[in-house]
Amino acid sequence: MADGRSIIEEVYGIIQEVSNGPDDLKGAFSDEAFSELDGYVGLSKKWVKLCRKKVWLRGKQGTDMAQGCLDAAIKFKASLDNSSAANDAGANLAQQLEALARLIATKSQVLT
Repeated sequence: MADGRSIIEEVYGIIQEVSNGPDDLKGAFSDEAFSELDGYVGLSKKWVKLCRKKVWLRGKQGTDMAQGCLDAAIKFKASLDNSSAANDAGANLAQQLEALARLIATKSQVLT
C-alpha cells in the first residue's frame, strides 16, 4: 500500500489535469456553473499544494484521509460531463482537501 504522500501526488496530478483543460468544459456548462467549478478547482489546488510532501501523511490516518481525497478526485474527474454533479464533486473534493490540510497544520503545530 502506498503512503499518503504518493496518493496526494496522484490527487495533485488529477487536479492539474482538470485545471489545464477548463476551457474545454466551458461550452458544456452555463457561465454560473463554470464559474463555480473553476472556483472549486482553484480551492482544491490551493489545499492540495499545502498537503504535498508532508511527513505526517505516512501514518495510517494520513494515508486514509489521502485515499479519501483520491477517491473524491477520481469521482470529480468522472463527473465532469454533468455540471451539477461536477460542482457537487468539486465541492466535496475541496472540502476533503481543506480538512486534510488543516489537520496537517494542526499536527505540525503540536509537534513543534
